[in-house]
Amino acid sequence: MSGWDDLVVVAELRKLERLLDASAEDLRHLERLGPVTLRGLREQVEATLHGHAGDALRAILAASRLLPGRLVASIAERTFPPVLTAQLAGLLEAERAADLIGHFSTGYLASLSAHVAPDAIAPIVPRLPRQVLLDVAAEVGRRGDHLTSGRLVGLAPDDALGALVAAIRDEADLVETACLLEAEHRLGDIVATLPDQRVDRVLRTVDQHGWWDRALALAERLPADQRARVVARAHMLGLGPPG
Repeated sequence: MSGWDDLVVVAELRKLERLLDASAEDLRHLERLGPVTLRGLREQVEATLHGHAGDALRAILAASRLLPGRLVASIAERTFPPVLTAQLAGLLEAERAADLIGHFSTGYLASLSAHVAPDAIAPIVPRLPRQVLLDVAAEVGRRGDHLTSGRLVGLAPDDALGALVAAIRDEADLVETACLLEAEHRLGDIVATLPDQRVDRVLRTVDQHGWWDRALALAERLPADQRARVVARAHMLGLGPPG
C-alpha cells in the first residue's frame, strides 16, 4: 500500500472504533482489508446504525415541527444524549437542522458533531453561521478530537476555510487533522491558507515528532504548486526525512 493508503486505513479504523465504541485492539485484525474495503465496511456500519432510529425518532421529529427551533434545541439538549440528537439531525432537512444546531451550546454541539453521519452533516455544515462553526471547531480541537476536526474542515465552505484552519492553533493538532481529513481533495486548499511562517512551524513539528512518513503521504495529495512550496520551505529550514 502507498503512504496515503496507510493513512486512510488508520482513519477508517478510528471511525469504526467510534461507531462501535470499540478499542483499537478489537479492530486491529481489519487492517488487512485495505482502504477501499475498510471504507465500504465503515459506510455499511454507519448506514445500519443511523438507519436504526426508525419510527420512534420520526415521531419526535414530527412533534418538534410544532415548536420554535430555539425551544426544540433547549428541550433536546436537556433531554437527549448527543448521540441521539445526532440521529435526529440526520433525519431533518438541512435548513431545519442548521437552524436547530445554531441554538445548541458549543459543548453539546461539539459532542453531537462527533456522531452525525457524514452524509447527513455534509449539507448542514455549509449552512451554519460562521461563528458557530468556528466555536465548535475550537472546542473540538481543545478536546483533541481530530476525527471530528477533519470532518468539519473537509466540509467547511471556501470562505470559512482559512478561519477554521486558523482556529486549530496547535501545529500537531493540524497535522493530526490533515491525516484524518475525509475530503482529501481539500488538502491543497488547506495548505494554501497557511502563511509561510505557519508552514515552517508545521514542518518543525513534523520533524520533532518524527512524522515524515505522514508528511510525505500528505504531500502526495497536494497540487504541484503547493507541494513545491512546502518542499522549498523544508529545504530552507534544512529539514527532511532521515537518510
